[in-house]
Amino acid sequence: MNLTEHPPISATALILDLLSIDNGRVYSAAELALAGTAFGIEATGMRTAMARLKADGRLRQVERGAYMLGPEGEPLQKRLGQWRSVPDRREPWNHAWLFAVASPLERADRAAWRRTVHALEFDGFLEAEPNLWVRPDNLRGGAEHARTRLAELGHAPTLLVVSARDLDSTREERFRGLWNGPEIARKHLAMAAALDRYATTVASLADAPAAALTLQAGREAIRRIVHDPLLPDELCSIDALQTLIASMDRFDTVGRAAWRRFLRPATA
Repeated sequence: MNLTEHPPISATALILDLLSIDNGRVYSAAELALAGTAFGIEATGMRTAMARLKADGRLRQVERGAYMLGPEGEPLQKRLGQWRSVPDRREPWNHAWLFAVASPLERADRAAWRRTVHALEFDGFLEAEPNLWVRPDNLRGGAEHARTRLAELGHAPTLLVVSARDLDSTREERFRGLWNGPEIARKHLAMAAALDRYATTVASLADAPAAALTLQAGREAIRRIVHDPLLPDELCSIDALQTLIASMDRFDTVGRAAWRRFLRPATA
C-alpha cells in the first residue's frame, strides 16, 4: 500500500475519528478546522460537519467553540476505541451457534434494516440462509450479550437472537465454511506489515502529511481489528489478529505524536 491507496475521508468521519481516539477529550473548533487542512478540507466544510454532528447528537458542545463526542456517537466510537481488548471477548467454543433470525417485518423498514445488517456484520454474523444470520457462539455473554451489543447499534428490535446446537451435519459443515480463516489472517498480517512501514515513512514527512497518513492508516487498521469475527480456534487462529493489534499499538504512539505536532499551532 502507498499513500494514494487510502480512500478519501469526509469531514464528518475525520471529526468522529479524532474524538474517538481520546474519548472524553475536548477539541476546540480551531483544532478541528486545522485537522481538516491535512486532508484538503476547508474550514467551512469542517464547520458544516460540526453543526450537523451537533444537531444529530453525535457531537456535544461543552462550551463556546469546544466539542467532545456526543451521546449518539458513543456506542460505535466506544467500540472503535476498545480495539486493544477485542480478543478478550472470545471464550472456548462449545460448538453452539448464535442465530439472528429476520422476518419481512425487519426488512420492511429499509433504514432500520441497514442498521441491523451493519450491527450483525460488526459482530461477525454472516447470512447463511435467507433471513438467517449466524456466527459461532464463542463470545463472552452468549446470546444475551449479543442482543445488547446489536441493540447498541440500532438493530431492528424484533430481531430474534438465540443460541442453537445439535445442527444437522449438512448445515454444520456449511456454516463452518462461511469464513475463510486463512484469508482473514493474510489480510491482518498484510495490514500489520503496512503499519510498520508507515511508521518509518512518517519520520520523513512534514507535519500535515504525517498526521494524515497516521490517521488514515490507523483508522483502516482499527476497523479491521474491530470487525474481526473472533472465530474460535477451530475455525481461525487468533495469532494474526494479535500481531495486527501489536503493530497498531506501536503505530498509535507514532500517530499521537504526529497529531500533537500538527495541532500545536491551534493550541498555542
